[in-house]
Amino acid sequence: RVGREVLTVTPAMRTYLDCLPCFIRQTLDAARMASLEPLIQESLLREVLLWASRMDFSSPPPAFARRIHRRLRELAGDSDVYAAVKKESTETALRLLPGMEALVQQSNDPFGTAVRLAIAGNVIDFGVGNAVRDQDIEASLRHSLETPLQGCYEEFMQAVSRARNILYLA
Repeated sequence: RVGREVLTVTPAMRTYLDCLPCFIRQTLDAARMASLEPLIQESLLREVLLWASRMDFSSPPPAFARRIHRRLRELAGDSDVYAAVKKESTETALRLLPGMEALVQQSNDPFGTAVRLAIAGNVIDFGVGNAVRDQDIEASLRHSLETPLQGCYEEFMQAVSRARNILYLA
C-alpha cells in the first residue's frame, strides 16, 4: 500500500470509501475496452453501484474487482478484455528490467531496493489508472526509491529468506 509519506509493507488490505470512485471508473473503462454497447455499459454500472451499496468494506478491493470483472466477461463474452494492455505493459516492463536489475545490484540494500521497485510496479497499474505514461512510471519509481519503508521490514525480510516458495499477487 502506498501512503502519502511512507511505503507500507503489510499484508492487510481493506476497502475504503475512496475505492468506490475507482471501482466505478474501472468498470466504465473496462466496459469501453470490451466495446460494450452504451446501454450495456449503463446496465453494468448500475449493477456495480447496487453491489457497492451493499458491499462489506472489510473485504479487500480485489475481491470486489473480481466480481466486477466476472460480470464484464459474461457480458462481453471475452475472457480477457485487458489482453492488449497486458502485452504493452509487459513490453514496457521488459524494457525497464535491465535498469531495475542494475539498481538492485548496485544498492547498499538490494532486498529493500527490490521491495521498493515491486511497490512501484504495483502502483503502475492499469486497473487503478487507465493511462500509464513513461513520466508516471518514472515518478512512481522515484517516489518508491526515495520514500521510507514502513511496517515490519525486518520480519518480512526474514520470512522471505526462510521461504521455499513465494506467491506474489500483484
